[in-house]
Amino acid sequence: MKTTPRIKAVRGLGLLCAIELNETGANKIVREALNQGLILGSIQDRIIRLAPPLNIARRDLDRGIKLLKTLISAPLS
Repeated sequence: MKTTPRIKAVRGLGLLCAIELNETGANKIVREALNQGLILGSIQDRIIRLAPPLNIARRDLDRGIKLLKTLISAPLS
């Protein structure tokens, strides 16, 4: 996911991580993710914060990552 042009940096430790965007729009991505059942956080409209539970099932994690990739890759409107 780090190769997406919209992403400036990915940082974190373990399952707690943040995705910094090159442009504003994190709030829109977080809202749309919530509409689709994925709970994320945003900081200053440029950072998406991920903090899944430690006991998350692999299939749920994969599903969330797939949705997040789709949302980050989609044009912001």
